[in-house]
Amino acid sequence: LPFSVRNDLLSDNIESLWFEILRPKSKALVIGCCYRPPDANFDKFIEIFKNSPNRINSTGFVCVLGDFNIDFDSTRDRSMKQNFKSCLLSNDLVQIVKKPTSVTESSRL
Repeated sequence: LPFSVRNDLLSDNIESLWFEILRPKSKALVIGCCYRPPDANFDKFIEIFKNSPNRINSTGFVCVLGDFNIDFDSTRDRSMKQNFKSCLLSNDLVQIVKKPTSVTESSRL
């Protein structure tokens, strides 16, 4: 597939890779793959992540994949979960993962 790396969407504070797939007679597809380490500052991450899709300026589709290390099943960190959901909504993104993808002794309820 013909693609180009979108270096304009990279940030020093988020581990990510963004690229755009351009096919003839098709809308562009921009794919971002992001990782937030568990100990990374969440507020800084959300600030940068929130603005990345806004800089895409694509008339095509956007898909963001990754591990954001947010435990939606936990009763802790409600503001973190709400801020992330707000960020997704403001960028017209939808979270499709509904269950934990990893469970450890320290993450079980």
